[in-house]
Amino acid sequence: MAQRRLRAGAAKVDITPDITKIRIQLGGYGARLNMPPRGVRDPIYARALALEVGGQQAVIVALDHLLTPWSLTRNVLE
Repeated sequence: MAQRRLRAGAAKVDITPDITKIRIQLGGYGARLNMPPRGVRDPIYARALALEVGGQQAVIVALDHLLTPWSLTRNVLE
């Protein structure tokens, strides 16, 4: 049986927005509607794991937020 080589790569990037420059909507229950954030408690990250073996490729992406805009999803799929 021919051996296949597994290639892997991983990355983690801080995607915490600067709340002084852009408007951020808080997620969660309705009481937070139209309530601006008061600060950043913890940074948020985007993480990715890329794998390739035998010409087959796969990427797993994890984002630390509640919603992903369809425009971003479409760009990733392309």
